[in-house]
Amino acid sequence: ARKLAPALAAGCPVILKGAEETPSVAVHMVESLRQAGIPEGVVNLVFGVPVHISRHLLSSPIVKVLTFTGSTAVGKQLATLAAKNLQRCIFELGGHSPVIVCEDADLAKAIPAISEYKFECAGQSCNAPSRIFVARSRYEEFLFRMTEAVRKIRIGPPDDPATQMGPMANARRIEAMQRLTKDAVEGGARIEIGGIPLDRPGFYWPPTILTGVPKEARVLHEEPFGPILTVAPFDTIEEAIDEANATEYGLAAYLFTGAADTQQKLVSGLSAGAVSVNYLKGVSADAPYGGVKQSGYGYEGGEQGVRSFQILKMVNGLGSFG
Repeated sequence: ARKLAPALAAGCPVILKGAEETPSVAVHMVESLRQAGIPEGVVNLVFGVPVHISRHLLSSPIVKVLTFTGSTAVGKQLATLAAKNLQRCIFELGGHSPVIVCEDADLAKAIPAISEYKFECAGQSCNAPSRIFVARSRYEEFLFRMTEAVRKIRIGPPDDPATQMGPMANARRIEAMQRLTKDAVEGGARIEIGGIPLDRPGFYWPPTILTGVPKEARVLHEEPFGPILTVAPFDTIEEAIDEANATEYGLAAYLFTGAADTQQKLVSGLSAGAVSVNYLKGVSADAPYGGVKQSGYGYEGGEQGVRSFQILKMVNGLGSFG
């Protein structure tokens, strides 16, 4: 919806490449548009081998804009293909979002906010928090309460109303969770909870908290895109900012503090396309949003999101057309 709506609002016909592993979402969306009366040929849905479709479409000068949400690696491949015809690109790519929990943070609000937003999609969201930095004076309390909150999460199939966290998308994600956890533990990290796949049918990995993670561990530098959180203490705000910015990603960041001066310092210092204060939720569709560094470029949402699919034309002179 975030891809289709602005393009259609700008007056552009669209070719939507649906995800192979979740095809029904795209099918139902396009069918709903058809039932609403959208003209034939305005929205076109395709499925197939991603690289073949990308090469075919981006080789055509008819295609003027590419918008993509996915990994940084794939985004770079698409940007290379688009360069041949200088097609405009809007990329929302990988994320590795930090959360800074300050000494005066209200943990009664911070912990459920972090837990719910992190695990509601089993961590499979570019914006999901993945690295938590806690003021040292609150670290032990935070870790205990966060672990207990995670322990209560009900894991199950998506069609069960009691489920709070479902499975991962595919076997590749389970393999990634195993690889990242194993690497961290071999480097000296401690598993506070989780850490091994669940013994049940499906791709289930439990909510996992790692502490004592060495700075060179892959889980601190690769986008986990799964239900793994790292938690570490900090002593100064400057240290927290440095650690939060110590990845190649810059999509989202979060902070919890009631002090206005600390809020200002963190908002200014964090290198991210969006910073949320005492709050963790998805980005509103009426606000422009985009990543920095290796998290992409261009904007989705708001007026800027629609303008991405339009051409600004300057007209000079003394015309008489009103």
